Amino acid sequence: MINSPSDTKLLVTAYLWNFLSNGVVRSFGIVSTLILVRILDSDDFGIVAIGMMVVGFFDVLANIGVNRYLILKEDPTHQDYSSAWTFNVCLRILLFLSLLIASSFIAQFFDNPELQFVFIFLGSIQVIGAFNNIGLVKLEKELNFSIKNKILMLAKVFSFAATLSAAFYFQSYFAMLAGLLINSIVFLIASYILCSYRPKFLLKFDRELVTFSMFLFVRNFIGYARAQMDLFIISSSFGKSVTGEFSVAKNFSMLPLGELIGPAMAPVFSALSKLKGKPAELETKSFQALFLMYLVIIPAAIGTYMVSAPFTAIVLGEKWLHVHSVLGMLAFLMFPFTTQPILNILYDAKNKVRQSILIDVIGIFTLIVSVYYFVPNTLSEFVDIRLQVAFFMFLFSLMHAKAVTDLSLTKMSIILIIPIIPSTIMYVAIDACKSLGGNALEELFIQVGVGVLAYSACLLLIALIQVNFLKSKFVNQMIPEKAHRILNFGYTA
Repeated sequence: MINSPSDTKLLVTAYLWNFLSNGVVRSFGIVSTLILVRILDSDDFGIVAIGMMVVGFFDVLANIGVNRYLILKEDPTHQDYSSAWTFNVCLRILLFLSLLIASSFIAQFFDNPELQFVFIFLGSIQVIGAFNNIGLVKLEKELNFSIKNKILMLAKVFSFAATLSAAFYFQSYFAMLAGLLINSIVFLIASYILCSYRPKFLLKFDRELVTFSMFLFVRNFIGYARAQMDLFIISSSFGKSVTGEFSVAKNFSMLPLGELIGPAMAPVFSALSKLKGKPAELETKSFQALFLMYLVIIPAAIGTYMVSAPFTAIVLGEKWLHVHSVLGMLAFLMFPFTTQPILNILYDAKNKVRQSILIDVIGIFTLIVSVYYFVPNTLSEFVDIRLQVAFFMFLFSLMHAKAVTDLSLTKMSIILIIPIIPSTIMYVAIDACKSLGGNALEELFIQVGVGVLAYSACLLLIALIQVNFLKSKFVNQMIPEKAHRILNFGYTA
């Protein structure tokens, strides 16, 4: 994403570290979830999901863009880091006190007194996290993610052990709460052991920090509201059991996004932020980021939809098989979820933060109106509405970005069409072999294998045609140089 070889090397190293740590962390998370779904029921997952949704609102109030401000700021001083750290600590404590007061009323709204304890417990974890060493942000700004990723892996190992121990002992949602608490405590301690930076308590706040944070606070709050609106509607309309089903289905439907795209987002943001004063280069690099993500997300979404039945039976177990259609449908949300963060970077670069806020407001309004008008009676009906709203907002976001940032819709169409064509071939291939397998494991193995082969072969053919015959300048920019040499047979080992 950056021109100089040293910066490119830093970015690649950052991604590899993020990929490695994310793989370890997510692997532990997946394994623990796979065990929990066989011990706990959907009510337990529903209670924790509602608790995290509510506490998340308080968290987003506190997470007002301090980290983002420091990353974007040129040469922040020790005082900048210390004042930002102090600002965050004070705000989180204040919001935790507000949560203490409001917790009983919110629990009454959901008609579940048990939630009050969950809110307070999760809120206390947020306070612990406020004291994390802000020196990790300094390292992130330098594209050094190794220490933070080591801490993430260490914290996950301890939380994994705590979660499983508590699961077998309590056999309730307390297991998930215990894991979250241990994760937060270990991360806090390790952030000071492994990172030498030491913030100081400094009650002197930069006006620019406060101003910048207020804008991002509004966007983060509205963005979170938009992201959690579906969970809020489900929990208030269908109860904790259906909420748990939705939470588990969404968690597994988003695996490709978390495993493959998630590790790239932090280094990509740090890299793109350095191109703020170079609009043409920023747009090119943004298209490159989106193109590489679409190459993974589009086939992953279609593939998850196609293999959702055997996947659910094998991975989650027979008692969750009734949610397989929901799991498959939710996978398509990865597509718009991948796009919006990149568009937000373009808005930020042009000082158009308010425009990204407008998109989220329209998205919330559209979802509420759609649910009110169509009145879903089942979880599947709600997810169907949710998907239609998501893709409407995706198209609207592109049109809006075109008007505000001069985003090229022609180029956007090209980077969409290239992965869509082989993904369509993959869909047909998987559908044709659905009757070949016997049990669920055989079906999953055959369908995944056929899908990967069909997509890879078709994508390779498209790349060969482009490099050797079509030679579109824009598409060539999307293809890494080394891959380009291999495809036109100019590479020698």
